[in-house]
Amino acid sequence: MTTTIAVSGGKGGVGKTTIAVNLASWLARNGRQTLLVDADFGMANSHILCGLKTEETVEKFLKQSEPLEGLIHKLPWGLDLLAGGTSSVELLNLKPEQRGNFIRSLKPVTKSYDYVVVDVAAGASDSSLEFCAACEKLLVVIMGEPTSFMDAYSLTKSANLDFGLEHFGVVVNQTSSKKQAEALFKKFQTITQKFLTVDQRFIGYLPASDLVRKSIVARLPIMSSKKATLEESCFTSIAVEIDRLQSNKFDGLKVY
Repeated sequence: MTTTIAVSGGKGGVGKTTIAVNLASWLARNGRQTLLVDADFGMANSHILCGLKTEETVEKFLKQSEPLEGLIHKLPWGLDLLAGGTSSVELLNLKPEQRGNFIRSLKPVTKSYDYVVVDVAAGASDSSLEFCAACEKLLVVIMGEPTSFMDAYSLTKSANLDFGLEHFGVVVNQTSSKKQAEALFKKFQTITQKFLTVDQRFIGYLPASDLVRKSIVARLPIMSSKKATLEESCFTSIAVEIDRLQSNKFDGLKVY
């Protein structure tokens, strides 16, 4: 059975793509058949973080109707990647029927995988929320900044009220410790639950890390290989907690 995970963020710059790429890499490296889908159309950069230069992206599916199966790249550490297109106004402004066609076409592809991680565009646009709803599990990445809290709340509110999503896993990025991350999560949860009745769970955290920054510059995910680091421990915990996170139920288009 395939587990589908949307990785989202209320605003850009919170490390959403870094977490999506490394979570998918951790899963693949640990023996799970994993596909990473870059659904941040027009602003995609998952392939860059993976050190991949390619024109074989979802743009060829969206513009030329090429089969998705032929656009999947197999990376050296075992991860499969469906790269998103970049620098195209057309991709930034896809029509609802185009997004629906992509989700329908992706569904049969996912059946051969244990996990599908979808890197969703930041924000609460219809495009972002449709992909959040199309996956059974939803992660929201936050940082300890007022703007991050505000935008993540807006995303959560729209996902709940407009799409009926009730279960949210929260990952806190760039903290000094797990204790600080848990405190930031509780603060965010308190704000959210004043206005919404949703199930929010602390899934894990990632420290402010020189190793992560260096891996981004090197264009090689830190989780592409196993090392005895705090970052390894953090992604191990995140992967375990995702399996415990309750799935959302959505009556519309799904990728699983």
